[in-house]
Amino acid sequence: METGPVVDAVCVLGALDVAAAGRGELVEALTVIARAEACLAAARSVVVDRLAVVSSTVEFDVAAAAGLEVSGGVRAMAQAEVMRRLPAVSAALAEGRVLGWVPHVIAAARAALPARLRAEFDGFDEAFVAAAVGSTRRTFADTVRGWADEVMRTHDISRRGRQRAGVRCRTWTDSGAGMFHLSAVLDPDRGVGMSRVLEQVTSELLADQARLGALAGEGVPIPDAPGERSQFARALALQLVMTGGGGG
Repeated sequence: METGPVVDAVCVLGALDVAAAGRGELVEALTVIARAEACLAAARSVVVDRLAVVSSTVEFDVAAAAGLEVSGGVRAMAQAEVMRRLPAVSAALAEGRVLGWVPHVIAAARAALPARLRAEFDGFDEAFVAAAVGSTRRTFADTVRGWADEVMRTHDISRRGRQRAGVRCRTWTDSGAGMFHLSAVLDPDRGVGMSRVLEQVTSELLADQARLGALAGEGVPIPDAPGERSQFARALALQLVMTGGGGG
């Protein structure tokens, strides 16, 4: 298992006087840290991949070891699978030539593809490395999504079909405030339809302060700032629409 970038980071950081260091030394330290993080990400994938062979509860084992929710263990397993199927990316990660976010970006694009097309997408292995070197995460993600689209186009999956296949919805509760979160990505057709209904109900609530206050609950302050009040009303409108209490 490759450990060179980690050893380099230990040496550089062990000799670094942070209080006296100049810009160049600090940038160098950040660079070796990023390379070490990439190397450790590659090592984690190798270990998780092996753990999947000897454990029937690998996602729970990974989550417990890293202090994560079980979903974090599931994501680590998905990343390990990607690294197993992409030897060039795995080697570049272990050597610190690409950064630790690279497999996350690839795994997300790969997961959105139909299973029958993933092997073809994996054929971009060497190209992934070339595109990732010196790239930002956003630029690389755009490139990878473009290649995923290209794979689907070659199999006559239309742009509209690709968009519809890309719809997703996540929900979670944050551990700090205990607030429920919802994040959705919809294709344009569904998005426009939902937006139209949501804006209609939001407008109705903003025009009826008594109803807005009743929905908010007794003693709950309604935001004074127009922008905040609009977002507050939109959240309540979404809850109404989702539970059948809104129009449309």
